[in-house]
Amino acid sequence: MNEHMKQVLNEMCRYVGTSYADIEPLMTEDERGKTHWPYMKYSWSSAAEAAFRGWLMEYLRDKGAWRALAKGGTRNNKRNRELFAKSFVFMYGWRTEK
Repeated sequence: MNEHMKQVLNEMCRYVGTSYADIEPLMTEDERGKTHWPYMKYSWSSAAEAAFRGWLMEYLRDKGAWRALAKGGTRNNKRNRELFAKSFVFMYGWRTEK
């Protein structure tokens, strides 16, 4: 895992009061070797999720972070950063409190 991804996951963990180092041992691997993120372990509010997406969009303004995380396939503009942040939260985000 590259350093940008670790930075983003650490920040996401901070929003629920933990760190990536605490989460890493909870990740499981299936028989095909795919790693599963323990998203049900913690939850966050809709406001915390929106704040994290805002942080991620700002973090992605750095061209190095954009290339490392978005694989450089699209232009680094506000719309694409927003779409990436939404997709990232969908894939890795915590359970949302009701």
